[in-house]
Amino acid sequence: MSTKTENNRLVRFVDNHVSEPIVAVLYGLSAIFVGVCGLVDGRARIALIVVGVVALLLAITSTFIRERLRKRRETADAEDRATLSRRRYQILDKELSPLLQLLAETMATSDPATRKSLAGSLRHSVVSAAASLVGENVTEGTRANLFRLHEEGGVRTMKLEPSCFSGRGDKSRRVFVDGDETMHETMRNQYRFVKSEADTSLMYGTYLTYPVSSTDVRVHGVLTVDCLRPGDLSKEDDVPAMRVLAAIAACAYECEVDPIPGGASD
Repeated sequence: MSTKTENNRLVRFVDNHVSEPIVAVLYGLSAIFVGVCGLVDGRARIALIVVGVVALLLAITSTFIRERLRKRRETADAEDRATLSRRRYQILDKELSPLLQLLAETMATSDPATRKSLAGSLRHSVVSAAASLVGENVTEGTRANLFRLHEEGGVRTMKLEPSCFSGRGDKSRRVFVDGDETMHETMRNQYRFVKSEADTSLMYGTYLTYPVSSTDVRVHGVLTVDCLRPGDLSKEDDVPAMRVLAAIAACAYECEVDPIPGGASD
């Protein structure tokens, strides 16, 4: 059944209002009216025949429409499942697998300089994956940035990690300081999701931040994504992806904190 047919008023009416019990009633009424017409004659008989035939036609039409709609929806559901399966494979094979392989290589490397270089590459790859996976269906694209926490003289700031920008537009030039809501939530090890940004002067309409942390008290920074239009990001769809990517970024920072696998020394 085509989309045009599915949008037909009769089809919509049957779909929304004619349930299987009602169809059964129509079949029953048709049988009753046709059966009773033998007991009367004249106009009453003609009327019963007409009503019975109309009820039968309605029942048959409704049955046909409901069956076609059912088959169409089963096909659509099967296509959706196949698409979801392909997308899940693509995420695992093309996005997460290379990240995890790079993470394993970083953790297995004992040379501090090489380990630090690999950790930097891993963080950059995390940001690229965030721009690709988060808000993946957004036409204008997603922008992703990774900010690193700095503490100097008792003052905390979060500045963009070098080369850790990917996606739409220009890199963020924001510096988060104490008093900023994002800094506050990050240090509480909590993500922040704003579906619709009220400040129209900003270059985005929605954003999501996720703390990059090893524990509740060991916070390395924050991973952020934003999109142009309010509603482009979804808490249900995008927070899980950010949780995974932020955890991998945290591992990259830990590889620098502990430059020798297992904390051993040469």
